[in-house]
Amino acid sequence: MKRTILLAGAMIGLSLTCPAPVAADPVGPCYVLTFSVDERQGARSICPPGTWRHWHQVHVHCTFIASVPTHGPMVGGTSVSEVICPDNQMRTRAWNTQGPDE
Repeated sequence: MKRTILLAGAMIGLSLTCPAPVAADPVGPCYVLTFSVDERQGARSICPPGTWRHWHQVHVHCTFIASVPTHGPMVGGTSVSEVICPDNQMRTRAWNTQGPDE
């Protein structure tokens, strides 16, 4: 029944939106800051003091014709993971992955 209603809505021109997939990235103390240098856009993952045993890595989607994921280095909590989109590409999304040092 639900599928029939969705298909009928699509046929009469209603726009259908689905919820975004939930990221499986671990949640932690590190955060992402976006920045621009001239016309180039990037992002960095930063951890607060006291998280030296934590690892983290920043990721961005850069778009020109297609959306291409770009990854920064995986670093310890006291370091900054940073990545900048290539020339002529726009940052469309930035996120990080992180976890405790085991």
